[in-house]
Amino acid sequence: MANRQYTFSLPPEVGNIIDTAPKMEKSKLVAEALLQFKKDNARQKTLDILASITPTDWDTDKSAVELVREARQKGMKPFLNDNLDK
Repeated sequence: MANRQYTFSLPPEVGNIIDTAPKMEKSKLVAEALLQFKKDNARQKTLDILASITPTDWDTDKSAVELVREARQKGMKPFLNDNLDK
């Protein structure tokens, strides 16, 4: 897929950064900044969702590792049974 050109205005301080970048690096620099912005937004959204989860008391003495292991084993049983029948 070919690169696409855009025309837009940037604040002077951003323009100074782009103007001082090597000619062959300018597009790469802007692309990396935008991809990092997207990644940071996704990370923050995930953190916000995790922060909104209300803790639950499961009334058990089992560790989180044990609970996850049990959930995985229970979740795998139907898959394993289906594959053994084939």
